[in-house]
Amino acid sequence: MTAPALAAAGLALALLLRAEWRRGPRRRAGRMVATTLTMGALLALALEPSVTRRIGSARAVIVTEGASVRGARAVADSAAAARVFVLGDSLPDLGALRRRHPEFSELILAGWGLPPEELMRAGEATIELAATPLPEAILAATWPSPVATGTPVVIEGVAPSLSRVYLEGPGLPGDSVQADSAGSFAFHFMPAAPGLATFVLRVGSSRDTGAVDVRDRPPPAVLIIESAPDFETSRLRRWLGERGGRVAVRTGISRARRRTVALNGASLPRGSLSRDLLGEFDVLIIDRGSLDGLTGTERDALSRAVAEDGLGVLMEGGSRETPLAPPPHRLAGNAERSVRIRSVPEGVLLSPASRSALTLLPDPATVDVFRDAGDRP
Repeated sequence: MTAPALAAAGLALALLLRAEWRRGPRRRAGRMVATTLTMGALLALALEPSVTRRIGSARAVIVTEGASVRGARAVADSAAAARVFVLGDSLPDLGALRRRHPEFSELILAGWGLPPEELMRAGEATIELAATPLPEAILAATWPSPVATGTPVVIEGVAPSLSRVYLEGPGLPGDSVQADSAGSFAFHFMPAAPGLATFVLRVGSSRDTGAVDVRDRPPPAVLIIESAPDFETSRLRRWLGERGGRVAVRTGISRARRRTVALNGASLPRGSLSRDLLGEFDVLIIDRGSLDGLTGTERDALSRAVAEDGLGVLMEGGSRETPLAPPPHRLAGNAERSVRIRSVPEGVLLSPASRSALTLLPDPATVDVFRDAGDRP
C-alpha cells in the first residue's frame, strides 16, 4: 500500500510543480518549495510513519510513606534500579507511572508500601517491598461514640507487633496490654459519668488522645392509647419528650374522632394497631376502655408483640387479670404459658420475652418516670 501511495503522491507533486512553473517567474522558486513541503506533510499524515523499538525490562524504585528519597536511592543502588520516582502531582499514581514509563516492569516500593487499591493500578508489573521499620506509635484505633451511660466501651487498634500499649485518662485505672504478632490490641472500660470521657493511648514515647461522647440513656419509646383525654397523659408525654424520648399518643375524642400526637420521630398511631407499629416502641400504656375496643386482629398483633418482640404493657383501670390471648405461644426455653396483662398496685407489667421490665414509679418531683427494673418472674 505504501508504494502506490508514494507513486500517487509523486505524480501529484509533479503536476503541482508544473502548474507553479507555468504561473511565471515571479517567486517561482518559493512557490515550488512551499508546494513540495506541503505535499510532504500531507503524505506523512496519510502514511502515519512509526518507529518500532524493543523495550527491555527495567527496575524502578517508588518512594512511599515512611521512606526518604535518600533511603530510596540507597535501595535503588543495591537493587540496580534505573530510576527513583516520587508519586505526586505530575505522577499521581502507579497507573500514570506505567503509562508514561512502560519500560519499568519491576517496581520496588521503599517505605511502608501503598494501599491495595493503588497496587491494582500497577497492572502486570511485578512489585517488591523494601520495608522500613514501623514507628513506635499507635497505627490505628477505633471506638464507639456516642454511647449511653453504663455501656462498656471497647477500644481496638493496631500498634507495632508485640509492643506494650498503655491506656491512661482521668478517672480510668491504668491499664496495659501487649499487642499480638499482628499488632492488634483491645481495651475495655466503663465511662463513669455523662460527658466527654478522654483517654490516652501510649506506646513508648508516643501518645495519642481520644474521647468518647457519653450521654444519658434515653427514656423508653412509649405508645399511649387512651379512650378519653387525661391530664396525667399530657404530663407524661411532655416529660418524655423533653428528655428526648420517642412518644406517641392516641386519644379518643368521640366515637368517630381520635387525636394523635407524636414527638421526637415517633410514628403517628392513626390506623389500627399493627405489629410493625408496636415494634417501634418499648412500652404500651393502654386503658381498659381502649383494650376492650381492640379488634381481634389488633389483639393478635399485641399478643405477638408482647410474646415475641418483648413489648412491655401497662394497663390502667383494669382488673387483677385481663386475658389478652388465651391461646398459648411458644416462648424461649420451650416453656408454654398464656400471655396475660396484669394490673398490679405499683403499676408494673412484665413482658414474658427477653426485654427487661420497665417500672412506672412516682418521682419526688411529681412526675412519672421509667426506670429499668430488671427481670422478674
